[in-house]
Amino acid sequence: MFARLLSGAAMIAALALPLAAQARTVEEAKASGTVRIGIQGDNCPWGCINSAGEADGFDAEMGRAFAEHLGVKAEFVPLQVANRIPALTTDKVDVLFATMGMTAERAQSIQYSRPYAANQLSVLAPKDMAAATAEDLAGKRVGVPRASAQDNALTAAVPNAEIMRFDDDAATIQALLSGQVD
Repeated sequence: MFARLLSGAAMIAALALPLAAQARTVEEAKASGTVRIGIQGDNCPWGCINSAGEADGFDAEMGRAFAEHLGVKAEFVPLQVANRIPALTTDKVDVLFATMGMTAERAQSIQYSRPYAANQLSVLAPKDMAAATAEDLAGKRVGVPRASAQDNALTAAVPNAEIMRFDDDAATIQALLSGQVD
């Protein structure tokens, strides 16, 4: 599980799912001249907001290329991990360019494109703590971004760990640095 759990950094197109989602169609986005693109606001180098307040990272670049392909302007909407799919299904964004594992559960409400990147999930801990296997995490306070691939994988693999959920990657990293999690 820890060695190679792939998470597709996938563009999720709700534009083709009018019954499951409330997002605009491609034609509606083109007519407006803008495509609203959801990215994670704190997940560099993938997607983030830089010091100038602009969308930055690999996902933002892919989003710009997508908007250019459609012939429209890209409007970026920074989202937290747990808000990605709700933003898509409630018409706050037209499409997501965000690191997201492809799961059967998510596929019931969104449509995935082909992944344009792969990501490896990792468990980080202080040097003096063993964390090479799921068994090493038993009884430990483990921080994860809420509703993320990490949350799902570690909750299933380590039922006897104390899984502590945070709103995003930045808050999860801060919890580790401040000693809130092991």
